[in-house]
Amino acid sequence: MRKLSAEALAAAQHENPVRIVAFNTAEGWSRDVTIDIADELRRRYVEYDQVPNSILKFLETASRH
Repeated sequence: MRKLSAEALAAAQHENPVRIVAFNTAEGWSRDVTIDIADELRRRYVEYDQVPNSILKFLETASRH
């Protein structure tokens, strides 16, 4: 899930991500995974030649501070 979400964001499939929520309907839970996905994107950042401005903005706002 994390890899798929990070790849979708990096491929600019979303214009202005603000929050990312994971849902597991089989187990009946949901949780905010924004920070987890942002961390994954930061780790993979060097793999991408160009990062969309919307993702850069997302990374700025999604921090652990």
